[in-house]
Amino acid sequence: MEIGTRFFGTVEIEEEGVLDFPRGILGMEEERQFVLLDVPGRRFKCMQSVGTPAVAFIVVNPWDYYPDYEFELSDRELEDMGVESADQLAVFAIVTIREPAADSTLNLLGPLVIHVEKRTGRQFVLGENRYSARMPLIPETGEADHADTD
Repeated sequence: MEIGTRFFGTVEIEEEGVLDFPRGILGMEEERQFVLLDVPGRRFKCMQSVGTPAVAFIVVNPWDYYPDYEFELSDRELEDMGVESADQLAVFAIVTIREPAADSTLNLLGPLVIHVEKRTGRQFVLGENRYSARMPLIPETGEADHADTD
């Protein structure tokens, strides 16, 4: 099936690659179907709305940038998603690209958790205050200096 995208024009996607977010994304609850598209030459992915070409998020694996990132989901939350083991999950953080690029940030407070087998996802808002919705994309420690390329 073909969809219009914010960054790549019209692309062909497989219907089985569509992710369903039954609750939508915070602030865009009406957007419920997305597809992950690779951004060539980068660790970034584009989480593109299937129905609205203008709605797309740049996302990354948060552990590529913050290796010590951790959070817990309750048994109830895991049960609601149908999760039986951690290897069924993929986690992404939304990136806000800024100018200059060194000012770009990650939302570690609201991770996107995807059940890879069921192709369903949910954005969680963590109750922990050690993370922010605006964590530096390049941590001050410099540990992610290589993070924007493969």
